[in-house]
Amino acid sequence: MYNKKMEEKKENDLKSSNNLRGDIPTLRTLKSDAEKYIKEKNVSLINLLSKGARKKPKGFKEEKKFKIASIIGTLIIIVLLAAAFGLGYKIFLKPGSAPQKESPIPKPFIFSDEIQPIDFTGQDSPVSKIAENINKQYSYNSFVYLPILKNEQPIQTENLFQILQISPPAGLLKSLEKEFLLAVYADNNRLNNLVFAFKINSYEQTFRSMLEWEKNILEDLIPIFPSRFQTKKNALGTGTNGFYDKTLDNIDIRILESDDKKQFIVYGFFTNKFLIIANSEESFKAVIDRLKISLGK
Repeated sequence: MYNKKMEEKKENDLKSSNNLRGDIPTLRTLKSDAEKYIKEKNVSLINLLSKGARKKPKGFKEEKKFKIASIIGTLIIIVLLAAAFGLGYKIFLKPGSAPQKESPIPKPFIFSDEIQPIDFTGQDSPVSKIAENINKQYSYNSFVYLPILKNEQPIQTENLFQILQISPPAGLLKSLEKEFLLAVYADNNRLNNLVFAFKINSYEQTFRSMLEWEKNILEDLIPIFPSRFQTKKNALGTGTNGFYDKTLDNIDIRILESDDKKQFIVYGFFTNKFLIIANSEESFKAVIDRLKISLGK
């Protein structure tokens, strides 16, 4: 009897225990979830792990892009610095390189088509070299600047009269600036004309001195005139000392010509700041036109 009650009690306790277990939920773990996912999706554990490895946080891509941009920017800066250094070395530090020598030829203050320097040494005849260049053949209607250099150095106005072996009035030398221009103007007939242009510091003194020089100027300058002027026996004009007055484009000029109206010397002033000496009215006007271009008038 006793045994029967004990067995019933054990049976009742077992039922109570089973009922209690049914009320507690099953505990979930990462392992159990993984096993369940693998079973449901029919994938292997390796595939599952590789998918997890490929999935990166959003900030990872942005950080990677920033690093690449930084590397590229750094490389560009390095290349630019290297190029700048190479250029600086080539210009300033390259062995055997010397700074370019500045040309000694003074720039013409009158617009010119060509530049033909006349350079001579102490053994040369300046008058002969100048006359040689005056008589060269040039393109028609061209203005050729002839800078005079002695031993590769430009000469000034005072030296010009010395090498030409002439002595103009002392007042003229005082009124002329150091800078002058010697040129050839080949007219439309391809006849060469000598042209002198001087900057002046006193119009009144220069004009008085030119009037004084009129009696000797032809004899002084004719050695460097173009060859067609080399005879002066008929260079007898009208008026005092053979010169007479005329107006050309509102500019007062003085002209020396032969009895057959062949002009030898024409001189005048432009804006009272320039003295122009030429062989003809045409060459005088060519100088004025080019001076206006040079001065922007």
